[in-house]
Amino acid sequence: MTVERIEATAMDVAMLASLVDDDAPEAPKPTANRRGRPPRLDRSGETPEERTARKTEHQRQRRAGIAARSAELGSVLRDADTTRQALADAAMLLLQRGGPVADEIERMLGEVFRYEVGAPMSIRAECVNRSLKPRYLSYPEMTREERVRRLKLAML
Repeated sequence: MTVERIEATAMDVAMLASLVDDDAPEAPKPTANRRGRPPRLDRSGETPEERTARKTEHQRQRRAGIAARSAELGSVLRDADTTRQALADAAMLLLQRGGPVADEIERMLGEVFRYEVGAPMSIRAECVNRSLKPRYLSYPEMTREERVRRLKLAML
């Protein structure tokens, strides 16, 4: 006759002991020593208004924390919105400069605004005139020729 060896954890032994003897120590909770997310609060009695208020406050604190970290670093924290805006700013600067890259960006804008024929040209003109303002970057300083041209246009 062979006897199989069974390995048991401390929790298994404690559970078996509690079944056999009522005076046995209670089994340790498996999450007692774990770090990480705290157990969720019971919010089953929460009204929709309370839930909205709680979530609004949480989002306000989150945005304040992001703003504080950005100010502390002196830079913008990268997320989907800031990445999109930074790419848009870069495209504005490239459109303002002109050249083959600007032509390619204008062609892509034509694909986006397929049913608005003049939109890509208007966007490019707004970038050249600097009326479309980038959020994070800035246009380069105007050359003397650009300033003279703008003054002439303003005098018409």
